Amino acid sequence: MDQRILVGIAATAIAIGGLVFVIGSATPAYRRYLVNRFVRDVGLGYPAELRGTVEKQVVGRQRRLGIAMVVGAVLAVAIVLLATPTSDSDGFLTLLLGIGAMIATVTAVQTFAGLLSPRPLDAEEVRYARAAETELGDYVSPLERAAVRVLVPLAVIAVVAAIAAVPERMPALAIVVITSALSVLGLVLFETVGRRIVRRPQHAGSAAELAWSDAQRAADLRDIADYTAFSAGYVVVGCAVAVFSDAAGHWDWRISLINTGWIALVVIAGNVARSRSLQRHVIRRLWPDVAAANELRG
Repeated sequence: MDQRILVGIAATAIAIGGLVFVIGSATPAYRRYLVNRFVRDVGLGYPAELRGTVEKQVVGRQRRLGIAMVVGAVLAVAIVLLATPTSDSDGFLTLLLGIGAMIATVTAVQTFAGLLSPRPLDAEEVRYARAAETELGDYVSPLERAAVRVLVPLAVIAVVAAIAAVPERMPALAIVVITSALSVLGLVLFETVGRRIVRRPQHAGSAAELAWSDAQRAADLRDIADYTAFSAGYVVVGCAVAVFSDAAGHWDWRISLINTGWIALVVIAGNVARSRSLQRHVIRRLWPDVAAANELRG
């Protein structure tokens, strides 16, 4: 099958999913579903006075993802249609261009939006004091931090190796290089700006408000880490495809093994991430009394 057709099918599916997120976020039923799911993940009481703020942030995050998916799908189709393969191998690697465009777009939007979402504290606002300072590890689990810190350097090494091994495929590798640069930028922002966000004063006039502020902050920081790690993983796989496929664009057993391993890694990481929800990590670290009470009720 023509790789452009595959990109078109994938882009259509992604765009439809994004539109569902955008349109659904405007309906009361879907908004309630998103908020209820987030409340279950957090495991905190849901005060009436915070419901408007929490709903706005949760729904806004989902709408933002939907818009990024639609834009990424459109860019993927445009890039693939405008790219003129110079050889069969470049035609085969067209799939990298399309998928990479979608991943790069979603990663960029989610990363920068996560960094820009917190607003500065007004000096006249009431602030509920915390007994101890927080750190990045309070909001992002060790697995997620390790994933982004390991996969991004691997992505850089993979890009350098791929360019050295198959320089003739550089046109198709361009999107991989761009995605690699985005993942490096995401890691730098996560480690630097992310720490500044953690040190930033929080808007809270009560313990409940501070706890929900922690949950929202964790969700933003985890978006940065998780999307950056996923884009870096794509770079590693993309470089492997470029290096190990033959001149006609055919994969050998190593490609099948690498892609099977990558899919397994994503599935395992996703299951582990779900098991280490906001309630199991953030609330347990910052609000141990609440976590203990939740475990007793559970």
